[in-house]
Amino acid sequence: MGVDAKRRRLWVANETIPHMNGGKEGDPPESSLFAFDLDSGRQVGRYEPPPAPEPPHFDDLTVASDGRVYINDGFHPRIYTLGPDDRAMVLWLESDALDGGTQGLSTTPDAKTLYVSDYRGLYRIDVATKTVTRLVDPPDLTLAGADGLVYSAGRLVLVQNGVQPNRVSLVELSPDGTRIARSRILEMNHPVFDEPTLGTVVDGVFYFSANNQGHRYHDVKNPPKPEDLKDAVILRVDVK
Repeated sequence: MGVDAKRRRLWVANETIPHMNGGKEGDPPESSLFAFDLDSGRQVGRYEPPPAPEPPHFDDLTVASDGRVYINDGFHPRIYTLGPDDRAMVLWLESDALDGGTQGLSTTPDAKTLYVSDYRGLYRIDVATKTVTRLVDPPDLTLAGADGLVYSAGRLVLVQNGVQPNRVSLVELSPDGTRIARSRILEMNHPVFDEPTLGTVVDGVFYFSANNQGHRYHDVKNPPKPEDLKDAVILRVDVK
């Protein structure tokens, strides 16, 4: 999900998965982008990706300061977009420079740079030229396994559920945003962790979902029992 506070919109990325009521293995993802009015809660739009032989799998997005929405494709190295005045979504980028399906997305305040994660590393994309540059892993921290990604005040916060133990890491960028100056782990192997996923930064504090538990649904024929699941937990950690 992502909020456009200026235009009073809540944007939601969605795909059909077999675990949903009425879903089954082999169904197409039917990925969609939904828009809701923040004040009334009313749905005001639904947007479909353009047709493709291999349809995208939407599960994350970011909203730039200019109102443009960028949506990931978790199965392919593609990014889709919808401008604030657009009537249709378009495929914005498909690049071999990305190693696999895109995961987290986050833009800088000036909307000129888009940072992207996949389960192999981090990437910087110049919005004007669509040039993709991979950020070099620092010597003391792996950038692999990043799902959630948030830009905040020259820093990137990563939720890494694709490595063990799961962790939340922080990378401080150089002034021009092209390389990593420093890095550190903020939280790792927390006893509540059960596939942490996405989060947001508010006033220098990162709030994130600590126990998504989505992996428990991977065996479609043997879904988890209610007593096997736990209440949702939101954790917070200072990133200033």
